[in-house]
Amino acid sequence: MNITNIILLTIGAAILGGIIVFVVVKLMSRKNTQQNNIDKSSHKNEIESLKQALSEKEKAYSELKEKLKTVEKGGNVTITSDEEDRLKDEISKAKEKIKKLENEIEDLEDECDDQKKKTKKIEAEKDEIIGQLENKNKQISSELQETKDTLNEAREEISLKKQSLSFVQEVMTAKRANDKSYSDRLKAIGEIKDYIEEDLEPFITENFNEIREGSDKWNKYFGNELNEWAEIASKHWVQGKVKIAFVGEFSAGKTSIVNKILSQNDANAQLLPVSTEATTAIPTYISGGIATSYCLYSPDNILKTISKETFGRVNKEILNQVKGISSLIRYFVMTYKNSNLNGMSILDTPGFNSNDKEDGERTLGVINECDALFWVVDVNAGTINRSSLSLIKEKLTKPLYVVINKTDTKAEKEVERVEQLIKQTFTREGVVPKQYIRFSQKAPLETIMNVVKSIRKTADSENYLNNIMNHLIPECISKLRNDVSNKNNEYTSARKDCEQLENSFYETLSSMSNKCEEAKNLPHWETHFFRKDRYEMSEYEGDRLIKLLELVSEDDVPNVETAFSENVEAAKRLQATRDDLSDSNAILKEMEMHQSKLKSLISKLDR
Repeated sequence: MNITNIILLTIGAAILGGIIVFVVVKLMSRKNTQQNNIDKSSHKNEIESLKQALSEKEKAYSELKEKLKTVEKGGNVTITSDEEDRLKDEISKAKEKIKKLENEIEDLEDECDDQKKKTKKIEAEKDEIIGQLENKNKQISSELQETKDTLNEAREEISLKKQSLSFVQEVMTAKRANDKSYSDRLKAIGEIKDYIEEDLEPFITENFNEIREGSDKWNKYFGNELNEWAEIASKHWVQGKVKIAFVGEFSAGKTSIVNKILSQNDANAQLLPVSTEATTAIPTYISGGIATSYCLYSPDNILKTISKETFGRVNKEILNQVKGISSLIRYFVMTYKNSNLNGMSILDTPGFNSNDKEDGERTLGVINECDALFWVVDVNAGTINRSSLSLIKEKLTKPLYVVINKTDTKAEKEVERVEQLIKQTFTREGVVPKQYIRFSQKAPLETIMNVVKSIRKTADSENYLNNIMNHLIPECISKLRNDVSNKNNEYTSARKDCEQLENSFYETLSSMSNKCEEAKNLPHWETHFFRKDRYEMSEYEGDRLIKLLELVSEDDVPNVETAFSENVEAAKRLQATRDDLSDSNAILKEMEMHQSKLKSLISKLDR
């Protein structure tokens, strides 16, 4: 049994009990009143009867008294003794009857007084009972009203829960946007991101220390920039468009400004929810398009279509019933066929300082990808609070425009005073907004739109791939080619050194070989007749042999050893330069391969 049935049974029982008590008391009161009325009527009738009888007796008695007076006066009245006795007897009886009637009348009057007292008491009891019934009825009515209020609150809560459950169900069952090109784009983005993270970044990390050591350059290519590029690149609805965001404190009127932009050329446009409670709870992109559409972007980077009715239920009351809404929806995406949105994407954000930390985090996650920020201030707030100033100085990096909103609620002098105070505050904090804009729902939309249309796209994460392909990779290839050229020069120089040393070595060997050949030919074979044949030298030849051997041992052998060592070292250097050249060529080819591969992946993105 659910809470609704329990509440209904409780209310029903209370109402039925009250009705029974009321009916019983009414019946008792009516019975007592009827009985009292019967008794009073009976006594009145009896009294009237007695009074009539008494009147007749008194009349007869009066006639008798008149007769007696006449007799006593000696009037001319003829009366017999029997008649006299009879009259005396009747008079005596009449006197007794009169006395008895007088006593009865006194008793009846006493009884009437008692009945009046009883009636008065009954009337008092009746009034008391009626008062009690009225009090009881008021109490029951009050309890019934409280129960009705509780029931209405329960019904409203149940209705909100049903709407929130229906909303969650619709979100969970929402179909993917029927856009193959978008799916292909997401796949291409994922492939590019993975390739840069898993292939290009490790390669450059290993081969270009100067980029790794230069943290600014490293962060430009491989820090948050890559994630920001992937995030923005997946939002095809903002590609090539000027992106602005309306930001500011809670309930400053940001959404009302966006709604005015949406409804200017389309009275039937689906507006964003606006009230002190129903505010933008999820970042919402509103972009120009060829038709009106409603989508949501899930945390797993899936674009899903939703109905206009589903989007219409997006408000604080319903979303408060859904815990962890960010696990279901990252942001909403709406497109309108609206001339104000040509080449434009507007971001409506949750308010800061709304006592919802998640609101602020969702807002900061997207606003700095915009080309300009419009900070909306409620003129009734009077100034910029300290937390907003800190956030503007520490977190916001894009050009800032300040919109002083709801100016129609203040006198011109008061608006001027507030604007001057805001300017002084920003100046004191070193913040320099691009422009201050006064606005209200009564002001012409051009007051803001003229400023919006003057904004131009800035170099941001959309240029990330351009920076990679046209700056980083060419810079790396240029360095590698220079390195290859230098290594080739070193190899050529080492090869020349090696050739020279080799020539010098062979010259030394040749000189030593010539000496050895000469020394070998100095002993010559002599044939004798009387002696044994043998090798013989003259004294000159002997000296020459000694000289040649000295030259070989003292000059040529050390020179050969030195030349050989130098040739070995030169060969090592040559091999090292050859290896370095080969490695540099391999790195260059790999870098060119990365360039070609990344270019191929990017071409899929641009299809």
